[in-house]
Amino acid sequence: MDRVKVEATAPVLPAMPDREFLQNGAKRLGECLSAQVSDQLLIYARELERWNRKINLVGPAPFQQMLENHFLDSLTLLPILQAQKSSQTLLDIGSGAGFPGLVLACVFPNTRFVLAEPRLKKVSFLKQVIRLLHLTNVEIVTERLTKTAPATLLAIGFPLITSRAFANISDFLALAEPFCRPGGQVICMKGPKALTETEEWLRNTTAHHFTLSDLQETALPFSGASRSILTFTKK
Repeated sequence: MDRVKVEATAPVLPAMPDREFLQNGAKRLGECLSAQVSDQLLIYARELERWNRKINLVGPAPFQQMLENHFLDSLTLLPILQAQKSSQTLLDIGSGAGFPGLVLACVFPNTRFVLAEPRLKKVSFLKQVIRLLHLTNVEIVTERLTKTAPATLLAIGFPLITSRAFANISDFLALAEPFCRPGGQVICMKGPKALTETEEWLRNTTAHHFTLSDLQETALPFSGASRSILTFTKK
């Protein structure tokens, strides 16, 4: 499994206020965050920091490093989502503490986000953040996603599905396939093992339901940690 991990040696981050750090990081990714969205994300991040003292939601890290590792990392998907229709539905599988789905829900208020997360402690945290931020475009599914998932969920046929640090590409595409409509896209956020996992998927999958339609290499704005964003389109 290719999990996006906090580097063993913490990067040296520039000294600046938290909002400036977040907005500056987004600019380095080619995006602009409004003051309202920036403040929402900071409220979210501070709540995450508070909960993380008691519940292991993410790996321990200084506050601004956490902003980069999780919030700015989630924002690397902005160009892809902006290229899609402005109003649609996105399923985030294995949302955990809300990455990337809950972060993106702050940026795209006209898009409906369904966060699939079966672990109840993390569900409690997600619900708390949704209440704090007064988000009306987010719902949470607590059932594990399988081929026997609730019929209402299977019937939706999501046009967009995301995951971050959830499973290897082969396993994730097999899991996502029943929930993705024909022509829909599955976006995998991966670390250094992206190419290896893609080759394994091509080599071992006998019945491909997806084609690899896009591969973007990027890096986090301050640490320079490499990221790969792979987009698969369902046949």
